[in-house]
Amino acid sequence: LVTTDQELVPRVPISRDELCPQCEYPEAIHLSVEQPNFPLMWYCPECGTIWAWYIARCPDCDGYAWNKDCPDDTVKCSMCGMEWNIDTVKEINEDPDFHNEGLEDE
Repeated sequence: LVTTDQELVPRVPISRDELCPQCEYPEAIHLSVEQPNFPLMWYCPECGTIWAWYIARCPDCDGYAWNKDCPDDTVKCSMCGMEWNIDTVKEINEDPDFHNEGLEDE
């Protein structure tokens, strides 16, 4: 569960190549939530699932655009072309020091 008391506002249907991760229903609805921490969410009217994307930066170039057309359990950064194991990207992004690098110099 991502949100409980915030108002969910329907935006636009997502593209047909995006399926509900729970039931694979092809017409989930893009939602906006009245909270800045969850700007990209979807709702499946078929099974009631609400989900959000895991937004992660590339450990190599700080990019955040990923290509999923890779071998299982890997993603490719669309900016620098580096291919990463999904668990490695999550582990690096969950390290607080990764997001604070370079801030000491400011």
